[in-house]
Amino acid sequence: MGELIGAFTAAVHHGCLVLEDDQVTGLRHDSWDPAEARYDLEDDSVVFSVQPSVDGPVTVRVWRGEPEPGATAVPYFSGELQCARGRARLFDANEDVSLTFELEPGPNPFHVLTDSVDHPESVDIVFG
Repeated sequence: MGELIGAFTAAVHHGCLVLEDDQVTGLRHDSWDPAEARYDLEDDSVVFSVQPSVDGPVTVRVWRGEPEPGATAVPYFSGELQCARGRARLFDANEDVSLTFELEPGPNPFHVLTDSVDHPESVDIVFG
C-alpha cells in the first residue's frame, strides 16, 4: 500500500486544480479550454477540471505508491511532472487551497483516479 502524502477537502474555485513544480513562474495553460479538454499537461505543470465550488467540496488525496483500498478508481489521466528541486504544489485557481509536498528531483510519473470523468468530487493523485 502507498503512503498518503497529503489530503484536503475544500471548495475548488473555478472547478480546476493546478499541479506543478514549485519553481514554475508565470502563467501556464492560458490556451486551455476546459469545455474542450478535461486537462492540459505541460512538462512541469498540469491543470485539470474538478467539481466547481458552487456544486460542493472536492476531496483530494496525493499518494506515493498505490492508494489504499476504497480510493477512487476511475482513470482520469496520467503524465509525468518534472520537478527541478523535488517540490510540487497543488492549488486551485484562486490559490485559496494549496498543498506543497516533496517528490524526487527530475521526472515524476503519476496518474489521476477519480469518482467520475465529469467534474469529479473525489480525486486521488498517485506518484510512482
